[in-house]
Amino acid sequence: AARLVRLFLEEDPADVVQFNAKRVEELIRLVEQRGARVFLFELPYSEPIEGSRFAAATREIVHAVFPDSKRWLPVEVSRSELRWADGVHLDERSAVIVTQAMERALAVARTVK
Repeated sequence: AARLVRLFLEEDPADVVQFNAKRVEELIRLVEQRGARVFLFELPYSEPIEGSRFAAATREIVHAVFPDSKRWLPVEVSRSELRWADGVHLDERSAVIVTQAMERALAVARTVK
C-alpha cells in the first residue's frame, strides 16, 4: 500500500488519462446512439491517495471531458465507513456500501430525465 501511495503522489497520469477519457467518450457516444443512458461516478480513494497528484489530475481531466453534472451519479457514503485493501480497491463490505449508494443514486436518476 505504501508503494502505491508513493506512486500516486509522484506519477503524472495526464497522457494516459486523457487517452482513456477520450476513448470512454467515444464508447459513450456509441452506446447512447443505441438508446442507452450512461452515467459516470467517482469511486472514493483512501485519504492519502484522494489528495495525491495522480487523483487530482485524473479528476480534473475527466471532469473537463465530461463536464455535464447530470451525467455524474453522486455516490454519497460516509468515508469513515469505508476500508480499502490497498488505498484504491475497496474491501468487500465497503464495495457493498458504495454499490448501495450507487443504487440509490440510480433510482433518483431514473425519475429525472
